[in-house]
Amino acid sequence: MESRTIAIFGNKGGVGKTFVAVNLATSLALSGKRVLLVDIDFQGVHDMARMLNLAPRFALVNLLAEIEKSEDPSVIKKFVISHNCGLDFLPAVLQSKQAGHITPENIKPFFRKAAQVYDYIIVDAGNSFSETLLSVLDHSNIILLVVTPDILAVYQVKWCIELLQSLHYPLKMVRLILNR
Repeated sequence: MESRTIAIFGNKGGVGKTFVAVNLATSLALSGKRVLLVDIDFQGVHDMARMLNLAPRFALVNLLAEIEKSEDPSVIKKFVISHNCGLDFLPAVLQSKQAGHITPENIKPFFRKAAQVYDYIIVDAGNSFSETLLSVLDHSNIILLVVTPDILAVYQVKWCIELLQSLHYPLKMVRLILNR
């Protein structure tokens, strides 16, 4: 099976994207798939780890130098923390001040290597557009856009979809998840 990357994005905070990401990754892992859950939400550092009741010692920012040096994609396994449901978890950073070290250039090799190790890569992609987010979306097979049923969210989703289309992401790649 070819690896699939699913980016979960919400264009405002509090819509439940972390909840969706954790539950999707857990369901896939419990069904026997090799799953990597990556937290690239720089506004909610540690939220996903707390939700999973995990205390990671390493983050993606620590792994980047190793990825450049090693041809072996399984080097990723040294940096992840495993959850008892079977998924592997990797936060992008352990401290907010490390966020600047994650760039579009250094995240691409990570995704290429991770795709050789995992069936699914589930990414909590945060809630703001950035060059790093666009790199995540470029690698993704599907974008799950989590929204809430309120009037401001509807307008923001419309803007978000128009922006994604202007960046040449096909509409068939985007799925809306209405969360109450």
